Amino acid sequence: MSTEEQRPGWRKVKFGDVVRQVKTTTKDPAADGIERVVGLEHLDRESLPLRRWNELADMPDGTSFTRIFRAGQVLFGKRRAYQRKVAVPDFDGVCSGDILVFEPSCDDLLPNFLPYLVQSDGFFDHALGTSAGSLSPRTKWQELAKYEFALPPLDEQQRIVELLERVNAAVDEYRCLEASARVVLCALRDEAFEQAQQEQGAGALGDFCEVIDCEHRTAPEGSGPWMVIGTPDVRQGRILRDNARRVDEDTFRQWTRRAVPRHGDLIFTREAPVGEVAQVMEQDLVCLGQRTVLLRPQGDVEAGWIFHLLQSPTVQRLVALRSAGTTTPHLNVSEIRALPLPKPSEDFLARQLQKLRSVQATLERARLAASAAQRLAVTVREDQIRGGDGVH
Repeated sequence: MSTEEQRPGWRKVKFGDVVRQVKTTTKDPAADGIERVVGLEHLDRESLPLRRWNELADMPDGTSFTRIFRAGQVLFGKRRAYQRKVAVPDFDGVCSGDILVFEPSCDDLLPNFLPYLVQSDGFFDHALGTSAGSLSPRTKWQELAKYEFALPPLDEQQRIVELLERVNAAVDEYRCLEASARVVLCALRDEAFEQAQQEQGAGALGDFCEVIDCEHRTAPEGSGPWMVIGTPDVRQGRILRDNARRVDEDTFRQWTRRAVPRHGDLIFTREAPVGEVAQVMEQDLVCLGQRTVLLRPQGDVEAGWIFHLLQSPTVQRLVALRSAGTTTPHLNVSEIRALPLPKPSEDFLARQLQKLRSVQATLERARLAASAAQRLAVTVREDQIRGGDGVH
């Protein structure tokens, strides 16, 4: 049976046949009633709702952004398209010139089907294939307009939208559970910090932790199991291994002359961003990237205590205050050693770590469930969007 018989009504079109780029601009956003400003950093990978922005009134020098978007239009990050940034705002605003604004140009395309089309693998493959520039590749509207795909009839578009909305609602529920567990964990970390400080008094990280600086140069890329963990590879208490730079064994040996990271050590970022921390696992063959330090617990203080307290809101606020006031916020090694960290009694430590590890395990289960739901959502989306593949 041919694809045409399987999918009646699907037809091949070009993106530019059914979508227009919105190029409305403003010279004075405030005078035009615009209150919110959106940059590329506010668009989340594989997440359509736009949950973050800057308030125009809070920006001391206003904004250089001039492109206006309206609620319900589709925002697409044209710079570094491999980041897969697409969002649908529920408010009006202005956005970066590295964000393209799309809307349907005819009645053949439902507005709420368009975001899923732009999220699809086929569209991003085309965007990546038409990007130019070595350091910061960008694609252009003229190239995106040439993208060819199979457009379903309107009733099929509506069915697909309703299915994907249900799937994404399930993903959001898991994400909410993950966020709730994170809030509880933050509260427990602060409680542990305050109680330990009351019991034992003030202390400093350097009192019971060796701080080992990184090599201040970029490791040459290579191959093999050895990874350089830089600041982009440490987020929310985890080492993100998928995009870490690979190096050869010789480079690994050079970059670990001061210390070979071992199970239980912590990697702490001191710039771009400041204050992220993750624990080295037993299977990790890693070395330090630039702007990081290795924290090696000394004596009888467990690494888990340092790991949790460095992520407490109290310590994170102090990190932000001490690194403020420069173009690129950072902490030097001596400032990291001086970070306040109370050393608890043995009994107190055991009780607090038990609670912290229990909630951490709940958070990890919620994160894994949310990730699995997200992967399922992507699979369903691609299956539905490709339903008309082969209609030529």
